[in-house]
Amino acid sequence: MNSRGKRAWALAYLAMLGYSVPVGFTFMVVKTEVGQGGSLQLLTLRFTVAFLGALLLRAAGRIRWDRSALPKRDLAVTAASYVGFLGFQAFGLLYTTSIVSGILFAAVPVFARLIGGVVLREKSTRGQNLFAALSVLSVMAMFGLGAGDELRAVSLPGFLLLLVSSLSCALSNVYMRRVRLSCAPLTVSYFCCGTGCALFWALSLAGGALKGGLAEYLRPLAQPAYLGKVLYLGILCTLVTGALITYALRTLPAMSATIFGNFSTALSVVAGALILKEPLYPYQLICTILIIIGVLGISLCTAPAAGAASTKGE
Repeated sequence: MNSRGKRAWALAYLAMLGYSVPVGFTFMVVKTEVGQGGSLQLLTLRFTVAFLGALLLRAAGRIRWDRSALPKRDLAVTAASYVGFLGFQAFGLLYTTSIVSGILFAAVPVFARLIGGVVLREKSTRGQNLFAALSVLSVMAMFGLGAGDELRAVSLPGFLLLLVSSLSCALSNVYMRRVRLSCAPLTVSYFCCGTGCALFWALSLAGGALKGGLAEYLRPLAQPAYLGKVLYLGILCTLVTGALITYALRTLPAMSATIFGNFSTALSVVAGALILKEPLYPYQLICTILIIIGVLGISLCTAPAAGAASTKGE
């Protein structure tokens, strides 16, 4: 592999590390008391802020595309599945616990492997599969060991919503890789943010959330903590991370990139212990180490491509 290919490979892994860190802190941000507002309202404001950021980048010339070259159908699937991932997860958590969400989210690399095999004809080695299994099972064990009676109290609607969320996440990652040669990372993120903004505003209007007026609907943003949460989730955890994972998927196979979501889970546990002073149990520490070993192992087992694929830059 030439130096250009090595550089593309290294940058792809750096992008996934950059993706994992803010996503890993997302749970901590949501868990902290930051003001009032339901899930739909938070999703609406999150995607609104993300899309406003994308519009500013487009106005500055950082996002551009050739309309005739856009893979419209594939881009629509990418955006819809990405928005579905976050939307179904938020509503699923209304009916069940974050433990179930964590266990199902851990299976996303498995779903990505299956969908990627069909859509992209991607194949994985025995080593990749073993390390992926180690990471996935370690996340499931981490949540399962701390679940107590919560797993037996899971509601079927919540489980199904979170299952669809995980499948949507895998599908979006596969299609982000599928459109990699036609769309630059920020372009993909732009359409994902725009789709989410339009959809959740439509749902808010249809649900009568704006009966009290727009000013009343936006009132939570007057609370600095809530505004900070929306900015963090919208700009960093939606617009930026969407571009980062799309950038990484230009080089990495879908399963290899998706496995970094499990690293985010491990990071969220460590962040909770260090910042929120939550207890860190021995089994959590052991599972965290195994998750990291699995992520590193699959990264080392993923053979670099002969060279970086040519893509349209921003």
